[in-house]
Amino acid sequence: MTRTDPTRSRKSEDAAASHRIADYVPLYYRVYTLLLQHIRDHGYDEHTPLPTEAEFAERFQVSRVTLRKAMNILEADGLITRQRGRGTFARKPVRPPGKTGFSGLIENIVHFQETTKVKLLAFERVGLPTNIAPLLDRQQGEPGLRIVRVRSDATSPFSHITCYLPEPEASLLKRNELRNTPVSILLERQGVKATQAEQWISATLADKDTAQALQVEMGSALISLTRIYRDTAGRPIEILHELYRPDRYEYRVNLSRVEQGDAPRWSEVPD
Repeated sequence: MTRTDPTRSRKSEDAAASHRIADYVPLYYRVYTLLLQHIRDHGYDEHTPLPTEAEFAERFQVSRVTLRKAMNILEADGLITRQRGRGTFARKPVRPPGKTGFSGLIENIVHFQETTKVKLLAFERVGLPTNIAPLLDRQQGEPGLRIVRVRSDATSPFSHITCYLPEPEASLLKRNELRNTPVSILLERQGVKATQAEQWISATLADKDTAQALQVEMGSALISLTRIYRDTAGRPIEILHELYRPDRYEYRVNLSRVEQGDAPRWSEVPD
């Protein structure tokens, strides 16, 4: 009977994954992504040394120079620590808590305000673009407000946020009022309260401007989250498009099993 070597199998899977990532993403950044996934999948902690650079280079079928460059990024991001004579160890990354449900969403926003800082990149009156206007129940070109900010914690920037508001909400905000305060909270102070939120998550690649703002390579994979806030009448009052570094953010959902029919179903647990 033939026996399969699980170690060799894992190496083959890791190597194959390396070739499936888009070719235009720099090789060392592809390896960085694979290293990050490997660390998460294997549950390393601060007391368990990672494989050596030579072992990783063989696993991913890359040169030691490429592997070392990827490791340097991990170290710069605060995700690993190198200890002379002991090896390399994983460090728990600082991530904002990912919650679902509207109550959890508000808690998340308050947490961001208290523990992070914001850099304002744009605050400008614009005509609502083609991809945004329908989501706000408006026509293309109708007047609105565009706000672009980058949010950082003590380690590095982790999210790039573009916000659009239609009128009359657009006229309620002043540039000097923004600071670190989320737009939804500023609107509520003006009497415009969001009572509903819809959001969806996808993935995208960093363009030149976003890559520079988030301190990643152009073409790097990002988590893309779009969120629409609605008031008590169900009217859209704000749309957010947030791009997150995947090494700094995770999105969690609590599910409970629902016994119904022959196969189990899973339902989201409200916050």
